[in-house]
Parts: sequence; C-alpha cells; structure tokens
Amino acid sequence: MSNVHAIKNRAAEFFEIHGTVAPTPQFGEEPMKYRQRLLSCAQSMLPPDHDWAAVPLSRQPERALDAAERVIYDDTVRQYKAPVGDERSWVERDRTGREIMHFAGDPEVIWGRFKMQPLRVCGFTDEGRGAKSVEYRAAVAKHNYEMGLAFQALAEKRAAGR
Repeated sequence: MSNVHAIKNRAAEFFEIHGTVAPTPQFGEEPMKYRQRLLSCAQSMLPPDHDWAAVPLSRQPERALDAAERVIYDDTVRQYKAPVGDERSWVERDRTGREIMHFAGDPEVIWGRFKMQPLRVCGFTDEGRGAKSVEYRAAVAKHNYEMGLAFQALAEKRAAGR
C-alpha cells in the first residue's frame, strides 16, 4: 500500500495546481495501472509536440515510467506556471500552513481591453496655431455636437410654430 501512497504523492503537485486531488486507486487496481492512469491525466495536458505527448503509457515498462513520470509532471506544472496564455491562479501552502495565491499568464489577455487607446498628434496646421492634438479634435467635436443640438432644437421650435 505504501507504493500506492508514493505514486499519489508524486502526482500531488500536478493535481493540486489544477484545483483537485489525485484520485484514489480503484478497488483491486494494481499500482502499475494506477500509476499509468494518473500519468495519462497529466499527459493529456502536454502540448502535442512534447516527447511524451503521444507515447502510449500502458505499453511502457516500469523503468520507462520512472523517467516519464518526472518529465511529464514537471513539464505540465512548469507549463501551467509559465507567464504566457490565459491568466490563471493556484494556491500553495508555505511551511506554516498559510495559503498563498499565485497568478500566471499574460495580463494583457484580461486587462488589455480596458486600456485607453494611445493619444497621438493627428497633424499640424499651417496657420501657426500649433498641433491639432487629440484633445483639440475632441474639443472641436464636442463643440460641433453641441451646435448640432442647438440647431436641432431651433428646427424643432420652428416646426412646432408652423
């Protein structure tokens, strides 16, 4: 039974980082089959071009699984913690038992759409009044909008008076 516990402990970080715990062995399941089942869960998270991504684990001898286990678990955890792709989080415990929340991923994926577009100089006038900046164009647009409302109100008054 200690062999099953050792297998489960080696897979613990992988399952913990994905927010679950390693499943318990099924009734009557041999340790080798249990080990292959846990590894196949982690193997499904590997990128398709990984060395172990397409290797059938059920046909591997135990010594090959020793090497595969280290590589697969380490690479999937490293990939999950990498600062690329979607934002994700996980909780780790320190020596005193405190929970520490970690975040990884590209913050631009989530927060990029809330950024303001950069302001740029649109052009220069030859009238000697300086740059036509975005602020200047915004002020002109606001003035034109207000003038349009005033003309619309005047037109409505005239139409109502007839």
